[in-house]
Amino acid sequence: MRKCPNCNRQIDDSCAFCEYCGYKIKKTRWLWIVLPAVVVLAVVGVVIGVVINNKQKQLSLDRQEESLYKNCQSAADFRHFLSVYPDGQYAAMAKNKVEELKLDSIRQQLDDRAAERNAYDNCTSQRDCKAYLEKYPSGEYVSQVQQLLGRLQQDSLNQLQMQYEEVYFEGVAYNEPIAKSQYEQLLDFGWRYNVLSENALYSLTPRELTYLRNSVYARHGYVFKSNELNQYFKQFGWYHPDPSVTSAVLNETEQANVTLINTYQKDYGKEYKPM
Repeated sequence: MRKCPNCNRQIDDSCAFCEYCGYKIKKTRWLWIVLPAVVVLAVVGVVIGVVINNKQKQLSLDRQEESLYKNCQSAADFRHFLSVYPDGQYAAMAKNKVEELKLDSIRQQLDDRAAERNAYDNCTSQRDCKAYLEKYPSGEYVSQVQQLLGRLQQDSLNQLQMQYEEVYFEGVAYNEPIAKSQYEQLLDFGWRYNVLSENALYSLTPRELTYLRNSVYARHGYVFKSNELNQYFKQFGWYHPDPSVTSAVLNETEQANVTLINTYQKDYGKEYKPM
């Protein structure tokens, strides 16, 4: 129900004229007012939704870019980042990192070459040569060091051969055949009077080094706790077991030779424990 604008009486909503006074009733066209407003609101909502969605997508992309950048560790990582985000917000910093790492790599290469050169210049013994070859197996001076090592080894053998032509033990001189192996020559080394060179030990096995070190005691008749050592030295005519002999029987030169062999075994991992 609604009121007639002319007579102010209640009339039906569907009436086109007032049934009391005949006044023509104008229909309110509210739909033409509401519909455009609804359309406008809908368009605004769509635009706002698109803007929010684009911002969320951009935020997600920014986070992905940031995560990839923070995970870069090497120059290759930063170059990969630049291939994915050439114009990204971290592109400039990534380019700087590539240049910094390139310079660091060049400096490291120069330091490595200087260290290798220094190691090569300090190769004056077989130990130095072997240390260089172990650290720089593909180094710039490998062939020179190998040649130097060969010369040092040959010089060591020549020195031993000359030294053992006449070996002194307890003041008695006797001739030895030069054809003996290096280990056999060292067994007859004049331990009491001669100081051993470390270069003479390189070709010996861990067992030979242990036997050689204990032969210094065996020359005095020392009885070992190891059955293996006692049985080994019994084959030599100069070994006369004497239970009264102690390790204190060695003189200063003999003790120095024993210490040299023992230290060499520990340094080069050539220790052997007899049974």
